[in-house]
Amino acid sequence: MFRVYTQRWLVLLVVCLLNFSNAMTWITFAPISYYTNSFYGDRNAATLLNVIFMAVSIPCGIVAFWGVDRFGIRVVCIAGAVFNFLGNLIRFSAVFLSGPARFWLTLFGQALAASIQPFVMYLTTKTAAIWFPNSERVTANTLAALSNSLGVATMYSISPLVVNSNSKVDFMILNGLTSLLTLITLILSFGVTRTAPKTPPSASGDGSTDAGDFKKSLKTLITDKNFIILNMAVGSGVGLFNCLFNNLQPTLCSQGYDVTIISLCGSGMIVAGLVGSAITGVIVDRTKRFNEAYKLCLSMTAICTIPMSLFVLRENQPALVMLSIFCFGFFGLATYPVSLELAVECTFPVPEAFSSGCLIFFGQIFGIIYIIATSLLTTAPTDQMRAHQTCTRVDLDVEILQWNTAQYLWMGSIIATALFSVVLFTPKYQRMEHEKEKTQDLS
Repeated sequence: MFRVYTQRWLVLLVVCLLNFSNAMTWITFAPISYYTNSFYGDRNAATLLNVIFMAVSIPCGIVAFWGVDRFGIRVVCIAGAVFNFLGNLIRFSAVFLSGPARFWLTLFGQALAASIQPFVMYLTTKTAAIWFPNSERVTANTLAALSNSLGVATMYSISPLVVNSNSKVDFMILNGLTSLLTLITLILSFGVTRTAPKTPPSASGDGSTDAGDFKKSLKTLITDKNFIILNMAVGSGVGLFNCLFNNLQPTLCSQGYDVTIISLCGSGMIVAGLVGSAITGVIVDRTKRFNEAYKLCLSMTAICTIPMSLFVLRENQPALVMLSIFCFGFFGLATYPVSLELAVECTFPVPEAFSSGCLIFFGQIFGIIYIIATSLLTTAPTDQMRAHQTCTRVDLDVEILQWNTAQYLWMGSIIATALFSVVLFTPKYQRMEHEKEKTQDLS
């Protein structure tokens, strides 16, 4: 009746590597923003290289809603790996240029890699639903979804270690490493020989979704009150995390924290989130209490935001800064994979890539809004900040900024998002009901 195949782990590995390497590409320059601005000759280079990823993924995300279900997992994996590799290869080549051409070619390579981000991110729930049984579905989705975050953590550790100046050699090595990883991912992607297994692993993994009716799926989503609430809340949450990844390094270095502390904060937050997600994934796989897990993690995230926002704006508090960031990551990132599964549950039989993709799509829109808003709220640093900052060497003509007001806006936005979702979201598990009915019919 139902069957699982060993090949599912290879498919999952490729999807994980695609998300991992693409996230590394996206966040490459955020942990070294001031050196990036100097090397590429633009005071906004690091921010633009970050924002272009989200901006390009918005129109491409609209195509991905239809394309992931139309072309299937195999085609998306291979095509995504090709575009990801080419974008990184272009970035690597741009290092050898000089003047404005270096920055603009890098921006083009970044945009090319960004074009496939929504496709590979939308694959996570679809891969879990089509290749994995009910008992492994949340775990598989957690691994795939958080590969993106793990890529961010890895880059937060690697970038500051590789780049210690605005030299060509440093940026050549950095872009060469990401290019090599995307090449390995491209080679492995050819091992994905099927979009779906011959026999489905579960009652809902047999392709019985409305993949062929885009308009019907869209109508279902925009008329579902619970999905709209979830979409706005998770979209806001994803956008706030994207904003944090962009702002964390300049915020901490302006308070005098060195590259080691900043790297530990960025990567440690993700690692803590992976632990939290793993624990949550196992519990939800066994209990199926999606809503309770989602609201608990979201509430704890909002609570942890308060001490974290206060500590990152203080000097000489490395232990408190790291502890508060780790706690924030533990609960915050654990919310993400559960919310993707919730989107599929409450909108079934809408295709998995469509429902969960909407959350990611709006996350990019919110991310751009929050990054621009927080950037506009930066102010001139105090004399004490100028004296203690570790953002750049004194011989580089780079502007240092104060992020206090921006950080308070970010904190308030997370608290408001959590309150909005916890109070108003009341889901119905439609996919679980369908599986229960179908299993009863077959027995």
